[in-house]
Amino acid sequence: MKKINLFAAAAVIALGASSASAATLSSVTCTSDLVTFNFSGVSGVTNVTMEASQSGSNWSIIGAGELDGSDASPSIGVPTNLSEFIEIISNNSTASYRAVIDGTITTASCS
Repeated sequence: MKKINLFAAAAVIALGASSASAATLSSVTCTSDLVTFNFSGVSGVTNVTMEASQSGSNWSIIGAGELDGSDASPSIGVPTNLSEFIEIISNNSTASYRAVIDGTITTASCS
């Protein structure tokens, strides 16, 4: 599992060109200090933006980057014990999460 810096990605990194990929957000799992986005079907360089919302609206970016396709089912962990995350999400277990993959949005709750 790869951990990313919460707001290094919020500057919205210049992402490389993406190739066609059937990548999807398969689930989101939560622990007391980590939200893990689990993807499937990654078959090339795929741009992803991960967002969170406590209310189901007013989405905030909590991470962004590229899935490189070397792993068809990667997981990306976002630390939830940082003050930047706590300002957005008061309870990570009851929040909603979504991933934007090449313009397609998939929403999930913690499983």
